[in-house]
Amino acid sequence: MKTSYKKIMGYMNAAGQFLQRESVRTGQTPPPRTRFSYAIERVTAQLIGVGDKYNDELSRIEINNCLTSEPEGKGKILYEADGKTPQFDRPGLLECSNKKIAKANEDLFEFEPYFATALPDGLVESELIYFTGFVISQEQADGYREKVIADLEKSTTTDAAPTVDRAGAGAE
Repeated sequence: MKTSYKKIMGYMNAAGQFLQRESVRTGQTPPPRTRFSYAIERVTAQLIGVGDKYNDELSRIEINNCLTSEPEGKGKILYEADGKTPQFDRPGLLECSNKKIAKANEDLFEFEPYFATALPDGLVESELIYFTGFVISQEQADGYREKVIADLEKSTTTDAAPTVDRAGAGAE
């Protein structure tokens, strides 16, 4: 499966926060291994080098849009005083920025999802969003949401506040 750098970073952040929360909850570092944490480990291991590949892509974009000593991108690259940062004119900087944004959303990175066979209780909606396609299938996410909604509906019918009649006395 191919995915974007932006989606990978969302997944990686959610995975780190989930594992941290599990460490705090259980008092164990690393947290106890579960089917879900194993799925996170397995997918995360595939994505470790993504940042380097993405940075290489960004460098190419900068090289293709920075100022050079000769017209039309020929000649030497001109650098800022620090000697590391390429110089840009306004149109080049705008083009570079637009291409970097597009690159973050482009499906460039190949990985194999590994869907956990059991999901932990207490996942929040943002985790479902970021984990879906990586360690949770779309069907699992949909089923989890349905279960959460059903549980909420049960709790609101049993935990409803007593109604108040017009005279202000509690009604049952």
